[in-house]
Amino acid sequence: MTTPRTRDHRRTRAEDEVVSRFVGQLGIALSIDEFERTFREVVELTEISPDPADAASEFSAVERQALEQMGANFAPLAEDVPDPVEQTRVAYAALLLDTIPANDVAGHLGRDVSRVRQRTRGRSLWSITTEAGTRYPRVQFADDGSEIRGMGAVLKALPPDLHPVAVLRWLTLPKPELRVEGETVSPRDWLRAGGQADEAVALAEDLHVV
Repeated sequence: MTTPRTRDHRRTRAEDEVVSRFVGQLGIALSIDEFERTFREVVELTEISPDPADAASEFSAVERQALEQMGANFAPLAEDVPDPVEQTRVAYAALLLDTIPANDVAGHLGRDVSRVRQRTRGRSLWSITTEAGTRYPRVQFADDGSEIRGMGAVLKALPPDLHPVAVLRWLTLPKPELRVEGETVSPRDWLRAGGQADEAVALAEDLHVV
C-alpha cells in the first residue's frame, strides 16, 4: 500500500507517524491522507497574487471616489498592522481542519447519511466541499457533536454566497443585539444558552443585500 505523492516526495513511515501525532494532538478528525490533501488545498486555493505597488491604480477615478465614500482606504498598511488577507488565509485553514465527514455527522445526529445530504442541500447544515470530500465545520454543532437547537434555521437564513470565513466569524463573534446576563454573545453562544432562534435568524437575514 502506498501513500499519495506530493509533487516530488513520497512520505516515509516515520513522517506518517509524526503527522499522525500532530493531527491527533490537535484533535483533527482527518486521516493523514485527508490532512495532506486539505492542507495542500488551503495553500493552493488561498494563494495570493503579489499586491500592486499602488492599489488605487487598479480602479478608475470614479470607482475610487465611490469606494472611498463607502469607507475604502487605499493607503498602504502600516508595518505593525496585520495583513487582513493573511489573517483570512489562516482562518480558512483552521476552519477546514476543524471539520468532520458526513458519516460522523449522521452518527452524532442519529440520522442516516442521505438525510444529512438532504439537509445540506436545504442549507440547514453547513458544509464545505474539499478535495477530501464534503466536510462539516464543527462550529455548527455542540461540543458533544449534537445539534444546537435553532442552528439549522439560522444557517438557512444566512446569504448562501457568504465566504466560509465570513460564516465562521458571524457565528462566533458577539453581536450587540444578543445579550445573556448582560453580556453580548455570539449567535452560536446565544443559541447554546437557549436564546430564541428567531432573534438570530433576523440578524442573519439582515446580511442579505437588497
